Amino acid sequence: MVPLDTSLQNGQTVEIVAVKHGGPSRDWISPSRNYLRSQRARTRVRAWFNALDDEEAGSKSTDAKVEQKTEAKVITPAPEIVLKQSTRKQGQASDVLVVGVDSLMTQLARCCRPVPPDAIAGFVTQGRGVSIHRRSCKTFRGLLERAPERVIQTAWNDSGLETAVVNDPKRVFPADLAVTGLDRPELMRELFEILSRQGVHVIDLRKSAKRGLAQILLTVEIKDSVALRLTQNALEEVKGVTQVRRR
Repeated sequence: MVPLDTSLQNGQTVEIVAVKHGGPSRDWISPSRNYLRSQRARTRVRAWFNALDDEEAGSKSTDAKVEQKTEAKVITPAPEIVLKQSTRKQGQASDVLVVGVDSLMTQLARCCRPVPPDAIAGFVTQGRGVSIHRRSCKTFRGLLERAPERVIQTAWNDSGLETAVVNDPKRVFPADLAVTGLDRPELMRELFEILSRQGVHVIDLRKSAKRGLAQILLTVEIKDSVALRLTQNALEEVKGVTQVRRR
């Protein structure tokens, strides 16, 4: 496959690969690409994306209302547990390649926080480039169902990741872990002791409790999904913990 702006030579043939549910690409209205020559064509493509973005914004608004109701029940963590600002270098969007496209802005989605070597895919957003999701992400599956033509193939930039790790061994990615367990006084301290022994840094914490059961959401910094799985296994050994799952 070659970019749309590839110059053809005499005698060359072109094979066009079409998708079942077609639609325009945001690159079509990029001034630097100059794919669309007429103002009418550019206007219609912009209108198409605006309609989809309005639908996506409506979905996010509903999710935000649900999250606000949930956060109203959040309990402040124990005062002896203090979260410090991270000094480690987090993974960047440049760690991801968009297949078939060079120099396209990407960002790691916060709804699922992909970590190498998770299976990932990209979704073309409005004005924010390509949002990179885990393929198992619930939000991504909803976007895939509503606008499959805006989903593009992506992969981890393995060579870039390897170079980054050599240059900066502390390179990490944020990931969310949901911990469920009996709400007892020593639970938080024991969880943090495990994380400290694992060398895992916690950058965010939310805790709620109901009927003697604690729900804890931890955002941790981790180098890859293998290390994350080891952290999950270690937390599951804490007394009273019934489940540790990745969000």
